[in-house]
Amino acid sequence: MKINIVENNPGMIRIIKDTLTSSFGSSVIALICDNEKEAVTQYSNSLPDWVIMDIKLTQGSGFNACSEIINNHPEAKIIILTNYDDPEYRNAAKELGVYEFLLKEDLPVLPRIIKDYYLRELKNRVS
Repeated sequence: MKINIVENNPGMIRIIKDTLTSSFGSSVIALICDNEKEAVTQYSNSLPDWVIMDIKLTQGSGFNACSEIINNHPEAKIIILTNYDDPEYRNAAKELGVYEFLLKEDLPVLPRIIKDYYLRELKNRVS
C-alpha cells in the first residue's frame, strides 16, 4: 500500500509511519513530502493509495494541495491529519471531498479508518 505522508514535522512523520507499519507491516510504502507543490506533484507521479495530509505545511497549504489533487484525481483518498480541531477546517475538508478529518491525538484510529474502507469495498464487490 503506497501512502503519501504530507507533514513538516519529522517526529510526526516517524510516528505516522510506525502506526501504519505496525498495522499493515511491510506492505506500506511511505512517500514523504512537506509542502503543497511537492504533495501535488508526488501524487500525480506516484498515484498513492492514500494521502495523509497536514493542514499547515512548510510551504503552502494542505487544503490547497487537497483541492488540486482532488480536482485532478477525483478518486484520491485523502485523510487530513491535524492538530487543529476547528469547525471551519472540518467544513473546508468536507467541501473539498477529503475522505476523513482526523486529529493527531486520534492517530491510533488511522489504521482502522483505512481497514474499514477496504472492508466496505470488498463487501460492495461481493454484493
